Amino acid sequence: MLKRFLKISLLGLFLFYYAGSVFFIHSHLIDGVTIVHSHPFPLSKSSHTHTSDELITIGVITHTAFLLTLSLFLLSKINYILSVLKPPILNRGYKTNLPYIRGLRAPPLLVF
Repeated sequence: MLKRFLKISLLGLFLFYYAGSVFFIHSHLIDGVTIVHSHPFPLSKSSHTHTSDELITIGVITHTAFLLTLSLFLLSKINYILSVLKPPILNRGYKTNLPYIRGLRAPPLLVF
């Protein structure tokens, strides 16, 4: 029940985020630099402005999201390459379900 609730909640959150990204996209021209971003704002206003702190926050969030995505992508590729190049680990141990008995004899060893 909880798993189903989480699936529906994550789907709803994704759809809400996607709708906010698509339906409220707009740009600002500030000091000759065009800043494109999206967030809900009252459509009754023809335009709105942002403070310099808000613009810095928008830039930090944008660059952080990009760098995080790029880092995860590169790490997954590096992990794949290392898993292909790494030799397989051979299990040469001996396993038994018998209890350990202290004896003078070494355990049997199977080597190919």
